[in-house]
Amino acid sequence: MEKQFWITLFTDEGDNTLKSITDTFLSQGINIQQMSAKESLIPSLMQYDILVNLNPSAIKPLQKGLSKLNTVHKALSYEPKEKSSSNIREKIKVALKAVVRKKQMIPMLSAS
Repeated sequence: MEKQFWITLFTDEGDNTLKSITDTFLSQGINIQQMSAKESLIPSLMQYDILVNLNPSAIKPLQKGLSKLNTVHKALSYEPKEKSSSNIREKIKVALKAVVRKKQMIPMLSAS
């Protein structure tokens, strides 16, 4: 039985980012019900909020597929009733901190 889920993605800004994201949904046969994009709390990172209907067993494979995209740093999922909860806001803050740490490590890893 399908349920609604919000998928929140944190990505680099880029020309093909939106196309890559939508291609991932289309390749898995998932219709996007609603989508919004905005700059995240960290400048140069975009936050995409995407509402989809899908089977709960498909959420983890979708997140995994999205996380494999070069421009996606983090993918979170949650049900609509949780969207405004403090728990989700905390998960988003933790995700952003992890992205910042990862982005700071990339130049160090490339130099070696």
